[in-house]
Amino acid sequence: MTTQKSTKRALLLSALSLLMCVSMLIGSTFAWFTDSVTSGRNKIVAGNLDVVLEYKTPDSTDWTEVTSDTVLFGEDSLWEPGHTEVVALRIRNAGTLALKYDLATTVYEEVAGTNVAGKSFKLSDYLEVGYSAVQADGQVGDIFMGILLGSRDQAAKLANSEFGESVEAPTPYIFPGEAHVCALAITMPETVGNEANYKHGTTPPSISFGVTVLATQAVSEQDSFGSDYDKDATYPELVYTADDIANALAEGGTFKLASDVVVSKQLSVAKNKEVILDLGGNTISGAFDNQGGSALINNQGTLTIKNGTVVSLAEYPDVDWGTEGFPTYATNTISNKGTLVIENGTVIENQTNVGGASYAIDNYAGATLTVEPGAVVKAQDVAIRMFSGSATAENKVVINGGTITGKRAVWVQLPSNNSAVAPLTTLEINGGELKSTSEWTIYSYSYGNSFANTNITITGGTFEKHVAFGGGYKGDKEKVTVTGGVFNGDLGRYLENDGWEDITKPQ
Repeated sequence: MTTQKSTKRALLLSALSLLMCVSMLIGSTFAWFTDSVTSGRNKIVAGNLDVVLEYKTPDSTDWTEVTSDTVLFGEDSLWEPGHTEVVALRIRNAGTLALKYDLATTVYEEVAGTNVAGKSFKLSDYLEVGYSAVQADGQVGDIFMGILLGSRDQAAKLANSEFGESVEAPTPYIFPGEAHVCALAITMPETVGNEANYKHGTTPPSISFGVTVLATQAVSEQDSFGSDYDKDATYPELVYTADDIANALAEGGTFKLASDVVVSKQLSVAKNKEVILDLGGNTISGAFDNQGGSALINNQGTLTIKNGTVVSLAEYPDVDWGTEGFPTYATNTISNKGTLVIENGTVIENQTNVGGASYAIDNYAGATLTVEPGAVVKAQDVAIRMFSGSATAENKVVINGGTITGKRAVWVQLPSNNSAVAPLTTLEINGGELKSTSEWTIYSYSYGNSFANTNITITGGTFEKHVAFGGGYKGDKEKVTVTGGVFNGDLGRYLENDGWEDITKPQ
């Protein structure tokens, strides 16, 4: 018992302090850190409407509008295992038009730390956040009596959801002068111990997340023109159906998903189109029964995906991986031929489980993929394939963090048998956890192309199993630079006559 208490006190003193603040200049932002405060990026988007965000703590009696100086949780809060704090939020319609809205938390930046055992960890793994049910204003007394002023256990029950979870409003809109309220709780589970106690002298772990209130005019509201003059109004910020999302991606712009969407045909982002797709904590899914190539999303433009899940399954993938041939088509969740960014809080998954060339992300020549900390890319087959076949159009993948899991986490494939061609290929791994369900975490293979223009740089990350380069054609070698990372398996390259050369692991 004494050891447990000492562990918790050590964690209290060295692991976490929490300051939650909101900046109305650029939006509503909460952040917690070990020893510093970072301003946020989240914002209230209201068009020409007037929506106000207010808060109340268990110690206050009046609602207070959030400003750039607002401190929702005290700077002196002592964060240790079992500690929970709660604040009430009110979304108030201060304008003259009825509005509908969406409320969610989103992690947008996280810096991993090193604990006292020397292992990398993220604060998002040890803190939980959640909302109570949203109620119409006037019911706030029930929230405070039952939750805000209740026991620590009652409040902790709110904080059992993943980051980015949104909440449903009790009615589809708020009329002028009305408001909705809810409680926001953050807790550190009592089970947390030294695994989240960062080692002094190393970079303190930090995490920043924000509350987003996205408001648009309700499709029907009462004014001098009646209650339904604008019933056909459309709002590109909120995307509800498969047709909506298909049209939104085709047109370009910034969009937020308001519910789960199931699609039956490929979604596409065209060349020269830029799309920021906020999934709003929801899922885009699709199952394909065609006997041919498929992709849930085909990106040829610039696509950023955040805060939700994109998942696909192919019923008839090409399983011809035997000695008699190779697959002639791939079945992908995302085929990337442009610029693709997978942000924190996003899951890209391929659930095809009958073999074949089935990739969560298939990155082609001329394409750039960036995986940010907190993202998840996973597949039954290969999570990320780099299909490099051009000596002039670079195939580039940058992994800054996240969790990449598959039969191979990353596969660098040079597909041609022409040794006179050296495809331009760049793989940069700066962090993250790369996991494998086979023996190879990262593997490169050429069917005959030269590796002369293949550049692989590893400065960080954890590699669960073997990392091997130079498979197949044994012509010019890749340029491999390894200055960081934790390698739990072999690290090296294949040589002619089935030889093997170790690459020195970082100390």
